[in-house]
Amino acid sequence: MRICPLTPSLRHARGLLSACAVLCGVLAACGGGDDGTPDGTAAPDADAVRALTVDTSYGTQGHTELPLGTAGTNTATISTTQLQPDGKLLLAGWRLMPPAGQAGTPHPTSSMPTQAVVWRLNADGSPDASFGQGGHVAINLQGKNAVEHLRWTPDGIVLALSLSEPCTPAGQSQCLDASGAPVHPKAALVRLDASGALDPRFGRDGVAETSYGRPSALAVQPDGHILWLHSTSHPRGSLWGWNLQRYTSGGAVDTTFNQGQPLASQCKSNGAALALLPDGRILASGDRAAIYANPAHSPGLCLEAVRPDGQRDPGFANGQPLWLHAGANTVLKSLDVNPLGHITLTARTQDAAGTCAFNASRITATGQLDSRFGRGGTARLPLAHTESTACVLDASLHTAQGHTVMVGRRWGPAMQETVWTRLTPDGRPDAAFSPAGIHAMPGPSTAYLLQDAKGRWLRIDITTDSASGNPMRARITRLMGEAG
Repeated sequence: MRICPLTPSLRHARGLLSACAVLCGVLAACGGGDDGTPDGTAAPDADAVRALTVDTSYGTQGHTELPLGTAGTNTATISTTQLQPDGKLLLAGWRLMPPAGQAGTPHPTSSMPTQAVVWRLNADGSPDASFGQGGHVAINLQGKNAVEHLRWTPDGIVLALSLSEPCTPAGQSQCLDASGAPVHPKAALVRLDASGALDPRFGRDGVAETSYGRPSALAVQPDGHILWLHSTSHPRGSLWGWNLQRYTSGGAVDTTFNQGQPLASQCKSNGAALALLPDGRILASGDRAAIYANPAHSPGLCLEAVRPDGQRDPGFANGQPLWLHAGANTVLKSLDVNPLGHITLTARTQDAAGTCAFNASRITATGQLDSRFGRGGTARLPLAHTESTACVLDASLHTAQGHTVMVGRRWGPAMQETVWTRLTPDGRPDAAFSPAGIHAMPGPSTAYLLQDAKGRWLRIDITTDSASGNPMRARITRLMGEAG
């Protein structure tokens, strides 16, 4: 195993997006009601314009760009991000490594080696020269390496990696190595110190490898114990499930948690999120959108609770999985527990009638919908009302001020736009943000949305222009958000 630096350097973006430009973009959004604005609402309140105003003190005129390579060659992607308490931004994912002398030659992605990559930016958007080499670190443990999740902790940066060997696709669910044998992916937990080096105090030289499949969620408890979900296939091959396991802060399997064995989910869903309640209980959630082509048959989104010892919690939904949004094609976006212990899930749903909506649901500590939030525990914001119009929830944010912010896209035969929504702490459309809590504007998709300690929002989008050959890049923009 080895750690090696990446050579491309970060560079700052050019250009200025002023508050006026944001407002003009809002007013020029597609669609329209009787007054010519999206959804028939009045022009957005100044609060929405203020929140989406670019903070020009960040990077270069508010933006920083992270080069990810040229489209189709040496490409990289970002799969997880987090802000450190000191305001530094962590981003991680993977980078394709074409065979020597064959850069630019097309290769199937599955047959090409990859490096796991971690980047760190300073709070002002500049590369952190104290991290790795020039702000980059690459990790090679096997032929194909990818960071799926990361968590900052006082002990170091914990990464959940998926590992496999380059392979040749042999169907939708099988991959073969050079000898024709099936390739079975596994996972590894890795911890880096503050400088980006493998932490020798963790596992074996910084790495704790497992025999299980791809990690689908990661959380770190206050005492340093590491929780992670790994996805598994159903014996019949038609369903998915997840297992929950805990490791010590030193990178060993914790035998006090379910006798050291993985705890199997009752949901039979794609495990996608973990969260911790203030009393030490563990929440895990997932969806089954990929399984049911007909939304009317979909059971929706599943939430389970586990006690600190690794046993199912009989006090949460009577020890059974809690299902939400049954009968709608549901894609989970986030699971969050705020300091008051409120459990909030955000998701995109599309029902059998074709209505696409952003949803936020609040659950009590006993596993019931909280009737004080939204309507009966759920806030639903319909965005598209015909079968020819669709929407996707790209990112969500539970702010320090108690708001729920969701940003995504909707499109149809004659329009495509970015949609921002904000809910009040009690789950009502925030009229201070815009009259209906929703406004639309032109703009790229948002891969991640984070909030810093001053209430500003970091918007991260990943773009490429394959037609012109412009490099792929991650663009980080700091917005004024809810800065006081």
